[in-house]
Amino acid sequence: MVDPVNSKSNQVTGITKPHTTVTVKDEVETNLGEAPVDEAGYFEVEIPVQAAGTKLKVIVSDKTGKVLDEVVVEVIEAPEIDVTVLKKLIDHAKTYEKRTIRMHPLPTYKMRLAMRKKWQRMRKHKKK
Repeated sequence: MVDPVNSKSNQVTGITKPHTTVTVKDEVETNLGEAPVDEAGYFEVEIPVQAAGTKLKVIVSDKTGKVLDEVVVEVIEAPEIDVTVLKKLIDHAKTYEKRTIRMHPLPTYKMRLAMRKKWQRMRKHKKK
């Protein structure tokens, strides 16, 4: 299984048979990249960025070079990102981060400080 590749991708990823090799070629059989498959079956092949509509051939071969599988993937157009929506998401994440950081440590710190002062007072009182 090969994950979708868009016009801004610089790698081809997916899952196949473990301990094999994945090779990516373009329409004219130019070798764009090659990578081993890990023990879980995942692979990542670094490739140059391709134009939308380009057909890539993903070839899985064993250690002897025998082709086990071959898949053709078409490069899709990368989605446009709305900058205003992205800024809102970042601002929301920053606000959430500030809230969680300020809400939790401060009361805990104050409680520990109060307990420490109480313990010190009790200790002084015992010594007298």
